[in-house]
Formats: sequence, C-alpha cells, structure tokens
Amino acid sequence: MTAKAHNWITIHFARFTEEPITAETAFSGPPTADAWRCGPDGAVAANGFRSPNSKIWGGIAFYENQQDAQATMALEQGALPFAGQATESWHALAGVITHRGEIDLSTATEPHPAFTAHDTVPDGVLAVITTAGYADYSDTDHERHKEFLQGVEQVRDYYTSLSANVMRQVFNPPDTPDGCTFSIWRGTPEMLKSAYKDGTHSDMLERHRLSPLFDRSSFTRLSLQNSRGTWGGSDPLAEAAV
Repeated sequence: MTAKAHNWITIHFARFTEEPITAETAFSGPPTADAWRCGPDGAVAANGFRSPNSKIWGGIAFYENQQDAQATMALEQGALPFAGQATESWHALAGVITHRGEIDLSTATEPHPAFTAHDTVPDGVLAVITTAGYADYSDTDHERHKEFLQGVEQVRDYYTSLSANVMRQVFNPPDTPDGCTFSIWRGTPEMLKSAYKDGTHSDMLERHRLSPLFDRSSFTRLSLQNSRGTWGGSDPLAEAAV
C-alpha cells in the first residue's frame, strides 16, 4: 500500500461512564479527515497484556491540508460520535514538526497515514506522539511485549511526577499493528531532559538497546495550535502554555 503524506492532525481524547466494548465499537472519525485511527487506553491486566476495553479512548485524524483540520476543530462536540457520547473530551489541532523512525498504522482496508513534517510550523505548545510495534508478531514475542507494556506504564507514572509534563495517554487502535502514546510538554529542553538524559524513560531505552523490546518505533514532534474541551477538568494546552 502507498502511504499518503499528512502534515496536519487533530488529536482527540474522550472519557466515558462505561467502557465501550472495543470489539463492538467503531467510532467514526471527522468527515474532512483523510484517515482516522482510534482506540482505548486499556490498563495492563493481570495477564500482562493491555485490556481491550477502557473508559478512556484516544484518536488521531490525519489531513493533507490545514483547512480540513480546522474544519474538524469547528465542529460542534456532538458532531463526533467519539465525543458526543463522552462525559469529558478534549481536542487539539497540531502541525507536524519532525517525524522519524518506522511506524505502521495501516489497516486491512487503508494504507498507513504517514506523518510528514512541515518546512515551517507556526509556534505552539509541544506535544509528542510515539509508536511501537512488531514485525511478525507471534507467541515468541509475548514476554518482551509484556515487559515493554510494564515499562510504558512505569514511564507514564514517572512523567506524571514531572512538572514539565502536562498530559500523557496511551491508545491502541484495535485494527492497526502499532500502539500510540501522546504527551504534552512545557518545552523542548524539558522534554529532551526527561525522556533521554535521565529517569525512567532513559532507563527503558537502555534496556531496549541491550535486548529489543519491540521491532520498530517512531517519534513525532507536534506544534499544538489550538484546542477545545477539557481533560481532567482543565485544558492541557492552556496549562502547558503558562
């Protein structure tokens, strides 16, 4: 499949009173989006794998131009089934600053919607999307996969303790090979120090270098332009901009 290029996205998170059953749920995306990937932020269960269901879901909509992305941000909340059924939701417009690594968000019917960096991106609040996946997933990958999931949760706990980090979520579109993380930061130096110079994430990367916990990964840096809604009672973009 040939990948299209997308340098604008909208990011969406929703919180529900009850867990939507993933196997029975297919939230449709924004009408002007070229592609839409959506899935639950499932907790790591007793068996070491993520639960397929969650009260929190995240989604990314991909666009080939800014106008279509802005059209999504102008929609009434109820226009997106994803948000219209939620007790709380948050939505943001972002331009892609940089993208590196290997990623596969293809489905059985759609090609991978590639992130493409802008030549110039308007200033905004820093956000990061990371992904990880496996080349030919099989039973032999189970133990390293479980160790990786445990590490992701440890990193999330670590980021929660940092004043530099404003938001951190995980979501796993059920019909794509790779899972996603999303985080918002008060600045690039703070993000780089927290992720690569010291702390839990740096330790996890060193563990991965010694014996790979996954086969491919990617890092996408975003410039958040505007937002609407709340997450945990406030707007993370406004909080990060202070």
